[in-house]
Amino acid sequence: MNHEAKNSLQKMIDDTVVLLNKRKLTDAILSAQTVSDLAEAEHDYYIYATAQNLMGVSYVAAGNEMSAVDCYLRGLSCCLEHQIDALFPLFYINLGSRYQEANDHKTAIEYFLKAENALSMEASKADPRYHGWCLVNSLNLMISSNHQMNFELGAEFLERCESLLTEKDMTDSIGISLLIIKCHLYWYTGRRDYVLAHLDSLIGQLRLIEPNDFVQIIRELIFLLKNMNDHTHFKQVIDYFRQYASEQNTLYYELLLCEFEMDYYHSIHDYAGYQDSCIRYTELFMKQKQERLKERTEAFTQKILLQQKETERRAAEHQSKIDALTGLGNRFLLEENLAAHLEYAIARQEKICLAIIDIDHFKTHNDLYGHMHGDHCLRLTASVLKSCVGKAGSVYRFGGDEFLVLLNITDYDSVRDIAENIKQHFNLDESEDITGSGLTVTLSQGYAICRTDADSRKDILISKADKALYAVKNSGRNNYLIFEED
Repeated sequence: MNHEAKNSLQKMIDDTVVLLNKRKLTDAILSAQTVSDLAEAEHDYYIYATAQNLMGVSYVAAGNEMSAVDCYLRGLSCCLEHQIDALFPLFYINLGSRYQEANDHKTAIEYFLKAENALSMEASKADPRYHGWCLVNSLNLMISSNHQMNFELGAEFLERCESLLTEKDMTDSIGISLLIIKCHLYWYTGRRDYVLAHLDSLIGQLRLIEPNDFVQIIRELIFLLKNMNDHTHFKQVIDYFRQYASEQNTLYYELLLCEFEMDYYHSIHDYAGYQDSCIRYTELFMKQKQERLKERTEAFTQKILLQQKETERRAAEHQSKIDALTGLGNRFLLEENLAAHLEYAIARQEKICLAIIDIDHFKTHNDLYGHMHGDHCLRLTASVLKSCVGKAGSVYRFGGDEFLVLLNITDYDSVRDIAENIKQHFNLDESEDITGSGLTVTLSQGYAICRTDADSRKDILISKADKALYAVKNSGRNNYLIFEED
């Protein structure tokens, strides 16, 4: 890929990040998909993996967990296949976060420890995001340790987080996250005055949270406030989330809001409010179910249509490589198969054998009996050649009345047996009877058994068989000649 194309893809990545930060999630997903497709076509697998990650982050922010995981797994698979060591921490952290979101903290820790190992690699250390990755991964390990009530381990990761924290980190999502988890740890380990002193500050900084961190941070904050029985701040967080959910205008955020409201009303023993939230949640859930059923139906339909198009495409491609008159492969298929056959022979230092065969005096068949007879003669020849060659090779119509045979065998005696068999099929009585005329069908056959090496070319191989053919024609036709290189 040239420098200009690479810069163009990087700019598209940067533009996608801007869309994500502005919470234009649909646009961010479409942009990331476009970059991913372009990067894959250009074989720029670093950009491809980066785009898959961005698409996954955008899906998470939009509430589509399954699509997010698909993106992360595609990105990780790309990194494994193409040894893009620098991006391993990114995907392990994001996959661990999905388990963390699902409250499977044991599995989440396994992924975060994989990320820890990947962060020790030199390629990761050279990435400008290395500091952020280390901080986020330590924070995630702290969160999951707290949820497993392992506060000693949580304190260890808190110490590491604080050693990594910069002044800039204190004013963005990572700083807010750390403060929430620190408060959670301190609440359970007897430092409650610290927690009470920082709650108002936490609530005031919610607007600084980045989209991909928003739901997790809100969940952690609500988890803390529920454990504290702090209903005043709990309501403030829900009111803030209600405004955010309204801006997003998706079922995912409406359902989350209902979940948080149910938690809130249940914790303050407001059973009328709780019941209303439950009813609203059920209505939204049924609506979501219908939408997902619709999406599944559309996905099935799309898959069937794609399969039909692929079947039609393959049929058209197959048809474009078949000679309509004889049903044999044409020159396009010959070119494709001969190239593969030659490559295989060169790799194994084996010989290759091909033949050129044409109908003797074919012009006379057309001139005396017409083109219908000529076509019949071509179909007869194609049928006999296929029958005689069988599984020993493939037959193609080379053009006009010429046929090319690509054989899988290269020993002289076996090639001669095939040539003799073809010749014997065209005896006087049979050829006259089949064509329905008194004009005999005979063939001239030229075979070349050639050595192969890195310099072997298709046109030279065909030329050698062609010379053998013309030697037969010059010596009277209705025969065969096998040229074999030592």
